[in-house]
Amino acid sequence: MINKKTRQMIPLISLVLLLIFTFGANTVYAAGEPEPRDWEKLTTDGVLNEDATKSHYAVILDAHTGKVLYEENSNTKKFPASITKIMTGLLVAENADMDEYVQITDINITDGLAKMVGLAKGELITVRDLLYALMLESGNDAAVALAMHVGGSLQGFANMMNARAVEVGMIGTNYVNPHGLHDEQQFTTAMDMAILAYTAMKNEIFREVVGTYRHLPPTTNIHGAETTPWPEDIWENLNSLISERASDDYAFINNTKGNAIGIKTGYTTAAQATLVGAAQSKDGTQEVITVVLDDTKSGRWVDSTTMFMYAFEFYDTIDLVKLLISEETISTHVDNAKTSDTQDNLQMTVMPTSNAYITDTKDTIQAIFADLNRFNSVQNITTPLVAPIAIGQQVGTVEYFLDGGASPVLTCNLIAANVVEVLPEATPIPTVTPVALTPTATPENRIVGFIDNDKLIYVVIGITALLFVIIIIAMVSRNTKQKKQAAASRSRQSTSRNSDGARRGRGRRR
Repeated sequence: MINKKTRQMIPLISLVLLLIFTFGANTVYAAGEPEPRDWEKLTTDGVLNEDATKSHYAVILDAHTGKVLYEENSNTKKFPASITKIMTGLLVAENADMDEYVQITDINITDGLAKMVGLAKGELITVRDLLYALMLESGNDAAVALAMHVGGSLQGFANMMNARAVEVGMIGTNYVNPHGLHDEQQFTTAMDMAILAYTAMKNEIFREVVGTYRHLPPTTNIHGAETTPWPEDIWENLNSLISERASDDYAFINNTKGNAIGIKTGYTTAAQATLVGAAQSKDGTQEVITVVLDDTKSGRWVDSTTMFMYAFEFYDTIDLVKLLISEETISTHVDNAKTSDTQDNLQMTVMPTSNAYITDTKDTIQAIFADLNRFNSVQNITTPLVAPIAIGQQVGTVEYFLDGGASPVLTCNLIAANVVEVLPEATPIPTVTPVALTPTATPENRIVGFIDNDKLIYVVIGITALLFVIIIIAMVSRNTKQKKQAAASRSRQSTSRNSDGARRGRGRRR
């Protein structure tokens, strides 16, 4: 039987048990397993309800395609706080040598509450280490140092920030400083920040830095020695979504849905809590970006996690390169090739010009997977395709279309995978042509014996002249012979007369 004192303790014991149960329930999800969401309450017809997040300035953006999966008041101008440093970090990654040293000058930040990593005047530190200080510890002194190094001045860097914002399509943003400390003229929108993150996460340097949990501060000419340690022994990412601590209730690491991979937090009194987050699905196929502005410090983690899980629960992504491109080659024929008797003498590999994805609701994606005949391809071979062709030479393109759409969902180059040599010219067989008295014209209007028509007249004249000379010589020779014969005849006649006279004289003397 329970005594009176014990009965009086029951409410207190019940309260303690309730607290233990609540604490225990929370610790179940503390190691990267957030509490499951009740999607029947949080969504309507597959669309996230506006009251599903504490922030009412939010965006979910697919990081592969740029498709907006959810938005609420996404174009309302708000103060950004330290998510400003996303633009600062991107410009540094795009324009600075990571291994170059920066000499710290006057930082000149008067806000006593501003987060600083402790850079000292005259300190020499690399751009890379400053970038980690900027994005992990949210060091405002690192922001100033990097801005001066890249932009030459704070105003010069602000001009770069605004110019880059226009380039990426941010239409509701204005920058006046590199760190995000409050200024009435510095503002942004949830959509603009999603667009910026979409661009920044494609930069490999930026992506690596914002996905890092811890970074060891360097030893410099001022800090690192035992006498002058850094204010923080370890620079640790302020983004609790990528925390590795099991005690952190908001870590989104090794979750059944995926993993957080970045990118930046922010807070000022005027802006309240801000967060731009990024996560990959468990299989690595999906990647999403989330933005919340004007949130609570704890609410930003919960809201971002809710949006991650919503995207992975209701949407899916097709990697078109993996789906459509195989390692097999495509064949075609080159007429004037050395191997022209081969039906397919050119083998071509398919090389995507860029990554390509389709992101849509799970039902839509499953329907595409169920009928891959919805894709058709169109080859555009270079015309005319003539030998010689070298390995690696682009010889055309192939485009893939879904459901006969007007625009291709994937474009690839066709690259020669083998050498195609040109067909050699046939060697002419020499022929012996008999000499003819009358030259015969060939199809090329040339006389047999290789005498051109324009030289024929000279040949005829020469032959005629030769014949004429021969005739003259013959006539002269004949004339001379006749004269000699006549002379000889006269000589014989004279001799005969003389003999007859002598005979007659001798007769008269007798």
